[in-house]
Amino acid sequence: MSTIELITAEVYPFAQRTHMTLIEKGLDMTYHPFFERMPTLTHYRSVTIPDDCLRLNPWVDAMMERDSVRQTMHHTAYYIQSYTKYAVD
Repeated sequence: MSTIELITAEVYPFAQRTHMTLIEKGLDMTYHPFFERMPTLTHYRSVTIPDDCLRLNPWVDAMMERDSVRQTMHHTAYYIQSYTKYAVD
């Protein structure tokens, strides 16, 4: 099990699709934008979340189901366009 899997299993029960506490909301909402940009890494560098991160992908999916996330996120095309200068140059 990877380090991030161990941390996720112990610290973030929301990764197991349970409710979020106030502390978890702060942590999840802090980390989610990094994963929101993950498709940009996939697009430019073929980087993906490893399959052995068994709780990470469900956590990302669960975060995407939240209205607060959907209402404030940017779409993948936005990030791809925004990061073109950094990725290509």
